[in-house]
Amino acid sequence: MTGQGRGGTLPGMKHYTLISAALLLACGGAPGPSGDAMPHSQPGQHGAHHAAHHGAHHHGFEDPESWSARWESPERDAWQKPDAVLDALAIAPDALIADIGAGTGYFAARLARRAPEGTVYAADLEPAMVKWLGERARTEGIANLEAVQATVDDAKLPAPVDLIMLTNTYHHIEGRTAYFTRLRDHLRPGGRVAIVDYKLVSEGHGPPPAMRLAPDAVVEEMQAAGYTLAQRDEELLPRQYLVVFTAAE
Repeated sequence: MTGQGRGGTLPGMKHYTLISAALLLACGGAPGPSGDAMPHSQPGQHGAHHAAHHGAHHHGFEDPESWSARWESPERDAWQKPDAVLDALAIAPDALIADIGAGTGYFAARLARRAPEGTVYAADLEPAMVKWLGERARTEGIANLEAVQATVDDAKLPAPVDLIMLTNTYHHIEGRTAYFTRLRDHLRPGGRVAIVDYKLVSEGHGPPPAMRLAPDAVVEEMQAAGYTLAQRDEELLPRQYLVVFTAAE
């Protein structure tokens, strides 16, 4: 799963590239021969899940180094505003965190540096990405970043966490109510789930309109899964919104 950012355990996913497609869409589409982004066609009723399963969004992610240059570019920084997002989340230095759909570690590495006394589990479904994450942690000396090989059924988090983050991943998850109901078991008392996803209308590249969810829809689904809205910000980012939840009592 490569959701960057995009998602750890995604029930209903039939191939890892469905999750990788989230990150691809987030950063401008598939690179063309010149390296420029290619526009995405409008998927059908089932959005990226359906389109990717039938090849419309099927891309190879066996070369994380080449994707890293695209996904972690200054151009993305300008609209993703990672520091602003992490400031808004007020991460404790000893926090245990899971980045579901970690991709090449765009947010995971930053999270680990924000929580030097804690641990960040960077979960992804694509084995090449998991290997890249482990190598990145070693190369950059990020001792508290742990790469996790997720499966389609389970994020495989080694321990309950204080914060679970999903960036550009939520809209790719099928059976979201059931999935996030189960995800509550991976939260420590007072733990939070932070979701960054695309506004219905935003400038620049992103998922087709049929794949996007309004913040109200996310809130409704998360409440059905047993969560309470703790934070909502639709002005922080130009293309996305941030919604944060805690498990309901």
